[in-house]
Amino acid sequence: MACGWVKDGGGVVGAEVQGVDRRDAGSVSAGAAVAAHACHPRGVAAGEITERHAKTLAELSGSPRKAVSSGFGDAEVELVGHAKSLGFDEFATAVRYWESLVDQDGAEDQAARDHDSRYVHLSESWRGMWVLDGQLDAVRGTELATALRWVESELFEADWAAAKEAHGDKVCLDQLTRTAAKRRADALVELARRAMAAPENRKDPRPLFVVHLGDESLRRLCELASGTVIAPGMLVPLLSEAEIERIVYEGDSRKVVDLGRKSRFFCKALRRAIQLRDRRCVNPGCTIPSDECHVDHDTVAWVHGGCTDQNNGACRCARHNRHKGTKPPDYVDQPHTHDTS
Repeated sequence: MACGWVKDGGGVVGAEVQGVDRRDAGSVSAGAAVAAHACHPRGVAAGEITERHAKTLAELSGSPRKAVSSGFGDAEVELVGHAKSLGFDEFATAVRYWESLVDQDGAEDQAARDHDSRYVHLSESWRGMWVLDGQLDAVRGTELATALRWVESELFEADWAAAKEAHGDKVCLDQLTRTAAKRRADALVELARRAMAAPENRKDPRPLFVVHLGDESLRRLCELASGTVIAPGMLVPLLSEAEIERIVYEGDSRKVVDLGRKSRFFCKALRRAIQLRDRRCVNPGCTIPSDECHVDHDTVAWVHGGCTDQNNGACRCARHNRHKGTKPPDYVDQPHTHDTS
């Protein structure tokens, strides 16, 4: 099952883990590096795995969850193999699934602790400035981040249009009036303004649950649209208000529907099937999630007779899809970082 949120009749869906990627070099603290080298010194020294991968392996080996630490010995060879072949994001997802498999009760208990640890502090400081700090569990954090990203994207479009008018078609990001962090701050304030202005009879967004059937490899899939692995119990409170959607595959082929040349655009079940298959932008080294990507013709363009089907479709972020004739850069071009610039 994958979970997203429905807005104005649309939706976003989850995705499975796949693909081999070595794009994440990563960086860790000195203490973490020591633990990483102690766990797998040869792999780190030989460059077969990054210190981030090794640190994760060390954390599994010394996990306070007894089922995880004791099960690590039997699964170490397989997990190290994943560390060598997968980028860090994909590896972390594989680890979360492994943890949920060997310690189902522990995964639910951890999810409950994560929810109980939520907080937000908003305090007025010197000269009337305000300081914001907090943390949220995976579901609520993703919900807030998604809403914030929608508004942030609107602000980016406005900034881009203003810069283009001032500097012409060769405008670049450095010429925008706001940094990403400032746009994010303004987007948060805009969310508050829209909440206060919303009518009492407004229609709130609904969670969308997508149930995958027909492919046994997806039997344990339980992710948010962003690809974050969650415990099934985190979704239970949302069931009463959720919309349920079913996708049936033809075995492990992942084939949902073939629209052929009858349609130029990838939509509905076909678009979602490709999002689920690709999970991220297919361009090597790009980590933009599939729900923020364009789904477009891949090997053969529509104008050259390309079919609109799963074999000729792929997810690409706006920047990597632009050479196919899309509009100027969307905000989703920017890397997903917690920058403070």
